[in-house]
Amino acid sequence: MILILFACVQPVDDRNTKVEDGALVEDGFGDTRDVRISEPYSGQVVGAAFTVRFDFGAEVELVRAFLDGEPGTGFEKPGKGRLDLQAESGRYHLELIAYDDRRTELSRDMVDVRVREDSGDVPWVGITTPVEGAHPLNPVVFSATASDGVTSIEFTVDDWPIGSISPGASFTYSFEEVGFEREIEAAAYAGEELVASDLIHVTVEDSVVEPGPTDFNELVIDLVEAYPKDGTYTFYWPSSGGWSGSTRDLYYRDQKVADHGGHSACYCSGITFEWYLRAWQEWATTTGADVEDLNGIGSTDIWQFRRDWYVRELKGPGPTAAMENYGVGTDVGSFDNWQRGDFVQLWRNNGSGHTVVFWGWILDEENNIIGMKYASCQNATDGLGISEEYFGSFSGALDPQYMWAARAWLPEHWL
Repeated sequence: MILILFACVQPVDDRNTKVEDGALVEDGFGDTRDVRISEPYSGQVVGAAFTVRFDFGAEVELVRAFLDGEPGTGFEKPGKGRLDLQAESGRYHLELIAYDDRRTELSRDMVDVRVREDSGDVPWVGITTPVEGAHPLNPVVFSATASDGVTSIEFTVDDWPIGSISPGASFTYSFEEVGFEREIEAAAYAGEELVASDLIHVTVEDSVVEPGPTDFNELVIDLVEAYPKDGTYTFYWPSSGGWSGSTRDLYYRDQKVADHGGHSACYCSGITFEWYLRAWQEWATTTGADVEDLNGIGSTDIWQFRRDWYVRELKGPGPTAAMENYGVGTDVGSFDNWQRGDFVQLWRNNGSGHTVVFWGWILDEENNIIGMKYASCQNATDGLGISEEYFGSFSGALDPQYMWAARAWLPEHWL
């Protein structure tokens, strides 16, 4: 039996790293009933015979894989966290379902994959983001991967050129017209020779969210900047226990709602929850507002608010759910709306996640969004610090399908 261990960690680029059988992604989300696909990632191009690698919790006794709703395996023991599948060429919706010993479903995870024909050295290309049939928000992140020898991939929308990338890279495109189906083609070139192509259909949607002012963001930014980023607060995720991941004890309505746990350390959900609660309490103290009245959140509600913040389910929205459920903030929507100081729950192609404060976009020479900077607690910065991650066609890349930004409000905007 393998128990998922949780910690907020920086992803590993699997193009250069061998993942052993049964290796577990540690990121701080999930529970003993969960199963999570770590390979293939959504949009990945695989051969006719491919391996599904996954993480699973202590209550999981059996797993079963489905391709487009049809069983791809029988009921299998999870073993080392891998299943071997075979499929004909085409696009598939891959689901992995976890069961207890009575074959009662516990949880499921799903990705979209494209199976290519195993035909020797024939070149191929595959669009990895977005996936077939998706409804992405404008602007849209595009990425693709290809066989060896492909030097460039050119994208068109309804035969109109929109961008060119190297295999594995990404770019962002903003559509002038949205709300109807578009045909996206990726043409692969070896030098100047067209050698392969791939085609998907997506419907780009416009963000209808009006996230409101960023007054609270400024409070968060000031707090983040005031914290030391020199290893004073290292990253730590305990293998057991209920430590909340904050750097200090936090109180609300005369009860401790988070604690330092005796560590000079933090993890991602804990430090972002700490920044939010401290920002509110410092503003309330300064302005004479009731510091114990966070939009009527009571002594019991605060624990549900924290549970939402710490993410209730894999690929869930985290802080966005907490703020919207209690009327203290909103989903920010489109990448165009994101501002420094927004709280973000991100997920990666391999299913791992991270809770952070948005710090800015990373742009290429043509001002395309290719990644993001954020503040949080992670191994990559030896604990609390400013880090960065990228979109692309590799396991540890940001998955734009599962990224939420939330903007906290001051009381005048509470619902």
